[in-house]
Amino acid sequence: MRFKRLYDDDGFSQVEIAVEDERASIAVQAYVNLPMLEAIALALENFTEIVPGAAFDIALGSTGEHIAGGGVDIAFSVTRQRAIVMTVLARSQYGDIGARQFGEAGLTRGAMELRTFLVTEPALLDRFAMQLRGFCSGFQDRCELEAEGGWLA
Repeated sequence: MRFKRLYDDDGFSQVEIAVEDERASIAVQAYVNLPMLEAIALALENFTEIVPGAAFDIALGSTGEHIAGGGVDIAFSVTRQRAIVMTVLARSQYGDIGARQFGEAGLTRGAMELRTFLVTEPALLDRFAMQLRGFCSGFQDRCELEAEGGWLA
């Protein structure tokens, strides 16, 4: 999962959030409140200290016919093995989708969507939280959380 700053405007940033697994990928542009994103970064720094079974959800941006941009919802949970599982739902901006994608004539209104499960580890989440704080303060324009797609055995 990668975050890339596109531009800032009065405490908000337009951020490209890219999510991919071994089957598919999506990049959405979300409008994100920077103070809220910094609070999320601080919560993620402490999240790996929580006991197995803990959960933490975030929602960035939004989607819908009358809302600009896209959105990503991520649910974090800790397994007994201390792996961090992320359930990710990413939706693109609502709009016209080309007919070639559906084999039909004309255009269809809707949004592209990716639902996936990603697995990471506490050290990688800690590094991402630190990068995200730098992202919020303007020291860097990108941050990335390394994760693998798939299910835990």
